[in-house]
Amino acid sequence: MVWTKLFDLGICFFEGYMYFFFLSHFLKRRFDKKWVSVAVVGILMLGVFGINQFGIAGLNLVASLTLCMVLCQILFISPVKKKVFYVLLCCFIVLCGEFVMMVIFYPYLGNETIELSNDPKNLLMLVLSSKLLTFMVIRIICHVSDNGKSMFFPSLAPYFCCFPIACLVVYVGITYSNISFLNPKFPTVILEIGCVLLLAANIVLFVVYDRMIFMMNRVKEYELTDIKSRLENQHYLQIEEINRKHSEIIHDMGNYLQTIETLALEENNEKIVDIIDSLNRHIVKVGEEHYCNHQILNAILNGKKQEALIKKVDYNVYVELGFEKPEVEDIDLISIMSNLIDNAIEAANKCPNGFVDVQMYKANDGRFTTIKITNNYLEQPVEKDGEFITRKQNPTMHGIGIRNVKKIVERYGGWTNIEYGEGEFCVTIMFA
Repeated sequence: MVWTKLFDLGICFFEGYMYFFFLSHFLKRRFDKKWVSVAVVGILMLGVFGINQFGIAGLNLVASLTLCMVLCQILFISPVKKKVFYVLLCCFIVLCGEFVMMVIFYPYLGNETIELSNDPKNLLMLVLSSKLLTFMVIRIICHVSDNGKSMFFPSLAPYFCCFPIACLVVYVGITYSNISFLNPKFPTVILEIGCVLLLAANIVLFVVYDRMIFMMNRVKEYELTDIKSRLENQHYLQIEEINRKHSEIIHDMGNYLQTIETLALEENNEKIVDIIDSLNRHIVKVGEEHYCNHQILNAILNGKKQEALIKKVDYNVYVELGFEKPEVEDIDLISIMSNLIDNAIEAANKCPNGFVDVQMYKANDGRFTTIKITNNYLEQPVEKDGEFITRKQNPTMHGIGIRNVKKIVERYGGWTNIEYGEGEFCVTIMFA
C-alpha cells in the first residue's frame, strides 16, 4: 500500500533526524549551512528506505549502521574513534528503544510475527512508540550532557515529559484494545493520522523546550552583560570621585603645610602628629584600593568592600603579587565572584563580629590559580543531596547559586571545594 511506503519513508527521515541531532551535540559540524546537512541526511535515509524494502532484518541493521557512519564521516569533524563511539552509542539507544517496546508489547503479541498484512495496528503502534521513546531518551541525554553550554532546568523537564509519556500510554492502550485497523466499519484512518501527528507534536514540544532554554540563556547573558557595563561605569565614576577629592586635598595642602609650619615653630609636636594622622586617614578613605590589574575584578572587589562597610562586616582582601585573572570570560567571572562574595557578606552580616576574607594566589608553583573566600556564619548552612539550600524567603533572588557557580567553574576545567564547620564557611576555587 502507498501509505505504508510513505510511513516507512517518514520513519527513515525521522531516524536520520535523531542521528544528526544526537551526533551534532557531541561532534563538531563540518558545514555551517543547514541545507547541506538536510540534503546529506535525506539522501542517506533514502538509501536506508530502499534497503528496508528487502525485508531482511540483518541487512537492515548493517545498512543503518553503515549509512549512519557515512553520515557522521561526511557531516562531522572529529577523530575516527570518537565518531565510531558516538555512532555505536546512538544505534544502541535506537535498538534499546525498540527492545523495550517489544518487551512491553510481548504479552499481547506473544510469538506472532508482526505483519502489516495481518493487522497494521500492531506494527504502527510498535514503531511509533519505539521511535517516540528513543527520541525522548536522546533529547534528555543531549540536554543533560551539554556541559554548561546551555542551562538545563531539571524542574521543568518532568512537565515536558508528561506529554510523550502520555502518548506512549495511548500507543500501548490502542495495541491492547480490540480495535482492528482492518475493520471497514471503524474510521481507522483518523486514528492512524492522529497517532502519527502525536509523534510530530512531541517533536514540536521538544523544539519549543529548546527554544525556551535558548531564550532564558540569552536573558541571563543580557543580565550579566548589563552587570558588567554597570561595574565598568561604577569603576569610572569611582575614579572621577577619587580624582575630585584628591584635587581638593591638593588644593588645601598649602593650608595644611602652613599650619604644620606654625605648629613646628611653636614646637607643638602633638598637634602636628594629629594633623598628619587626620590627613592620612582622609587620604586612605578617599582612595580606591588597587587589588589587582584587572579592571573588572578590581571593580567587583571595591564594590563589595563598600557593601561590607555599610553592613559593618570586616572585609579583607589579599591578592598575591603578580596574580593574574584566570582564563575565564568577564561575564562568568562576575557571576562567580559577585554571588560568592554576596553570599559571604549576607551570612557574616548576621554575626556580631562578621568577617569576609578574600584570597587570590597561585598554588603548586604557579600551576593553579586559586580563589578562596571565607566568612563566619551564625545560622548553620542547610545542605540537601550535596546542594546548599538558601534560607531566603524568595529563592529566585539568590543569584545563580553555588550549584551553578560549580557548573561555570567546571566548564573551564576548574574545581570547587566547600568546607564549613565551627562557625566558618570556606569556598575554594582552583583553575589549572
